[in-house]
Amino acid sequence: MVSYTIVVGASRGIGIEWVRQLSEDKNNEVFAIVRTPTNTTRLNELAASRSNIYVVKGDFVDAESLAAAAVEVGKITGGKLEVLINNGASTIGSFREITSFPSSKTTSSKACVPIHLHTRGGPLTLFRRDQIRINALGPAHAANAFLPLLRAGERKMIVNLSTGAGDLDMVLASNYSFSAALNMFNVLFAGALREEGFTVLAISPGFVDTGDKAPPTPEQLPFIAKMVEEFKRVSPQWDGKPISPETSVKMMREVLAKTGPPDTGAFVSHFGDKRWL
Repeated sequence: MVSYTIVVGASRGIGIEWVRQLSEDKNNEVFAIVRTPTNTTRLNELAASRSNIYVVKGDFVDAESLAAAAVEVGKITGGKLEVLINNGASTIGSFREITSFPSSKTTSSKACVPIHLHTRGGPLTLFRRDQIRINALGPAHAANAFLPLLRAGERKMIVNLSTGAGDLDMVLASNYSFSAALNMFNVLFAGALREEGFTVLAISPGFVDTGDKAPPTPEQLPFIAKMVEEFKRVSPQWDGKPISPETSVKMMREVLAKTGPPDTGAFVSHFGDKRWL
């Protein structure tokens, strides 16, 4: 039986690796949703070599473009879809300690909003408002756009790539935080769709070297070094080294293979539990 999967945010890194691995099975029809298809050379080369890959225009922050993508996908799949993987995210922030803002304008700027203020003197990440639209609202836009196709499918699975640094216990233990908004979206959709037999899962890919990001700025380097130090303290079994996209996606696929409706709403790691590293 042919299985239809959509990967939103598939132009590079973990996203393109999802497409590569899934498309190795000729029974999988894989739809790679990207903002600008003409600028995705690696993805287009992969699609040219495999007839079961379709590159479709769509943007996490543009609900209308995702609705249009759903129409295009539906024409090919006969109006159904098995799995939606929400992979796209923006992680570039301006890092400061919570007690070290130079002025009130830093936190009241229209361009930035603070995420995860907590009281242990830990780091605060300032994200541009467009990043919030990508990381939190984008997956909701995608889920709603492709929901009619998912309802017509057999598996009815929505997978949201999250981060272990959005787990509150991990934040409390490590003093390192990231947005947990996606995890709340995951739970809300799981509750809303539970009676329809959906599986809605948030999963952390682990600490991954995607190889496609700009090097950290001098401002970010001390923060990143401290983050790794804290993560190793909390997870002493971790060797401090990132894993590859290939390893990450392989492990996540193994988790998904064991996941079904009884697990809906869960937030797990690439190990399938709460081991984030």
